Amino acid sequence: TAGPPLSDPVNSEIWVSRSSDHAATWSPVVALTATSGADDLPIVVTDRNGVWLVSWYTNGSVTVSRSVDNGVTWSAPTNPLGAATI
Repeated sequence: TAGPPLSDPVNSEIWVSRSSDHAATWSPVVALTATSGADDLPIVVTDRNGVWLVSWYTNGSVTVSRSVDNGVTWSAPTNPLGAATI
């Protein structure tokens, strides 16, 4: 992941970029988040068949976004635990 420098450490975001040529070139960075709070501690997993999941904490809640096309597009961030916070 990569992104522009954070000007506000309290309002951090999760950014993604992808490569389809073994890291020779990279796509422009895209923000997965656009919240008014802290988005941090991202975890990225893949099934190696094009499905990617990114989970992170947003103000104490777990948030997840999913891609089924090798990171070209991403689902809207959702909280799989409902209103529960950690």
